[in-house]
Amino acid sequence: MIIIKVTPMKPKLRKPWLAALMVACLGWPLPSTAQDNVRITGVVLDARTGVGLEGAVVGIRGTPFQEVTDARGRFYFENVLPGEYTLVAALLGYRTTEARGVQVHEDQPAVVTFRLQEAPLTLQTIRVEARRDPIDTLPTARSFVLAEEDIRNYREFGVAELLNQLPGIEVESVGGVGQRQRVRIHGSKANQVLVLLDGQRLNHPQTGEVDLSVVPLDQVVRVEYIPQGNAALYGGQALAGIIAFYTRQTVSRAYGRANGVIGSFRTARGQIGMGFPWRNVSVYGNYQQIYSAQNFRYGYEGQTFTRENAWNRHNRLFARMTYSTPGVTVSLSGQWQRFRRGLPSAYFNEMKHFNAYADEQWWMLQLQSTWRYSPRASLGLRWGNNRLYQFFNNQNDPSPFTRYKTRQWNTITEGEVWHRWVPSGLLDLRLGASYLREALQQDNLIYPRLSLGARSRRAISVYAHHQFSLKNLPFFKLLQLRQSGRLERYFDRRPELFPYLELIMMPAAIPAATFSLGWQKAIRYPDFNSLFWKGDARARGNPDLNPERKVSWDAGIRLQHGETLVSLSYYRAAISDLIYWHRGVNGVWEPRNLRDAFKEGVDILMKGAFFQKRVILQMAYSRVRALNLTPEPNVYRKQLIFIPPQTLQVNIHLRLRPFSGSFLYRYVDRRETVLANSRGTQLAPYRILDVQLGVQPSFLRLQWEVAVIGKNILGQDYQLIFGYPMPRRALYLQINVQWNPL
Repeated sequence: MIIIKVTPMKPKLRKPWLAALMVACLGWPLPSTAQDNVRITGVVLDARTGVGLEGAVVGIRGTPFQEVTDARGRFYFENVLPGEYTLVAALLGYRTTEARGVQVHEDQPAVVTFRLQEAPLTLQTIRVEARRDPIDTLPTARSFVLAEEDIRNYREFGVAELLNQLPGIEVESVGGVGQRQRVRIHGSKANQVLVLLDGQRLNHPQTGEVDLSVVPLDQVVRVEYIPQGNAALYGGQALAGIIAFYTRQTVSRAYGRANGVIGSFRTARGQIGMGFPWRNVSVYGNYQQIYSAQNFRYGYEGQTFTRENAWNRHNRLFARMTYSTPGVTVSLSGQWQRFRRGLPSAYFNEMKHFNAYADEQWWMLQLQSTWRYSPRASLGLRWGNNRLYQFFNNQNDPSPFTRYKTRQWNTITEGEVWHRWVPSGLLDLRLGASYLREALQQDNLIYPRLSLGARSRRAISVYAHHQFSLKNLPFFKLLQLRQSGRLERYFDRRPELFPYLELIMMPAAIPAATFSLGWQKAIRYPDFNSLFWKGDARARGNPDLNPERKVSWDAGIRLQHGETLVSLSYYRAAISDLIYWHRGVNGVWEPRNLRDAFKEGVDILMKGAFFQKRVILQMAYSRVRALNLTPEPNVYRKQLIFIPPQTLQVNIHLRLRPFSGSFLYRYVDRRETVLANSRGTQLAPYRILDVQLGVQPSFLRLQWEVAVIGKNILGQDYQLIFGYPMPRRALYLQINVQWNPL
């Protein structure tokens, strides 16, 4: 007979939570992002039926961590330091099973699935002692995560459709496949959103924006989204929110992969990749090439036009090597990309293109290392260099006012070192320091006197964060306090402190619910273009701009039972010195600060899996009210521009092996384009329907996937950016092949 006995350590204090509460009052700072609570998640299944097993004991060998699976067989561990572990699962009537070589990384939780075989009962006794009861730090309504399965379901639609699964996100583009894409959160400007790739920022200093085309989506296994941002943890550019992409760190077995796509507008894409592990080293990489003509037809004011000069070519090479042992992890990754694009006609062909084009190259290098010198502490180091070269040529334009030929280098060098200490199940502490240098070299090759020349600035900061948790209190199953603080000196400004505070509660009466309440201060410094631009006769920068500032609070509730999730959050922000470009009476555009603005809104996310996850239904809804409170004629209490009051995204994913299908519906409300909200200047609302139908056969060790993708199958004429129409209906055929040797 198998007897599983769990013996928790008895507390020495009669009321330990009172003593712990006194420790929290000392004010240790803490971050509020999912990446700081490194964890292992998983499920224990019956190998024969595939049903989740309740009551199984799962432990991490060599550590005090133990967990018991819930009614669906799920378990998770919080506050586990990065490293390589062996997990053990045991249950009465089943064979004890091990999972070896489980890799936990700083920014990417591990997922483990146990399939237990039935076994006859014996008189052997298995004793499992839980010397520490880990704190269950649950996700909250103020942050969202797209796991690998979510990404796999929608990856082939593209980065825009992937991110649109989340409430409040809008990805803009100036055209179809291969054109620039930038992201807004709750209608913010693109340069107010901090975009990270494995912790390294992608925003370049000239405009502060990110072209999402540079994200290697085929390698991404996790996306984290923090709608309100967190300047205390990430620094001064995360005003509107944060989107963090995480790529695969290791591979468990050798593989080879090939991918091909053909479709509308003479689009063709090819990709090859491979990876293999060797002892403690893991290596993988891939190469991709895309071409698309993108000369599509569109309608405007009852007429039909053809988009011209919208061609693009894209080459990308990505590689990573990781060395990992139980005590040390070192990862080196590099990426090179080249974009060659035609610059299409703007404002519905009113502005001719004159065969203008852009040639861009992007290099990215990153080194990360973690040293776990004890079971409860680790040291981390990250260094990165991000360099973008751009060449823009419109020298055939006959007008000297709109003719241009420029080249520019954007360079970001950053480094970070941190120490993490988990002294007990109640506390998780981290101290760190970071360095950032932004540099720009911009040359106007036609009018050298209008060059920006060399510009640079740097930021130095120290931060600390703390997570304090109490469990099984009166009326609360979990009570958690998260605090963070960052002292940052940016450029030649005085050092400033950015605080953040969040309280998380799980009522004992509603264990499936998590309530959260957060408050923070944030800042964004002007980009180089806004400060110094003088590249043409139509616009100039303003060196007297003030940084944009925000004080915000948010509250949310998250309900999760099994595969069903409902998340509801409300936010309210007071914003000062928003930067907008205005056209003066002399016809020249110039940025200036709006003194005061106000924004509030509601985000709703609902997700459910039905019929053994054969049907996945998801809905994301966002409602925003954003007003200009600057006391000036014609603009006071008017809606801020480019902010849709409502957005709705509904996704249905069907899976019936070997067939699959996805249906994506999106609605975006009308948007104002001028601060005075003048009649007839709004962008019209639009509705988009995308469809994917696929089949995944297997032959020997080859895994095939053949899919047909239809975008905007209703043929809607719409614009994401004023004057730049999007394609009507487009169809693509995709074939993926993956080889897995023995």
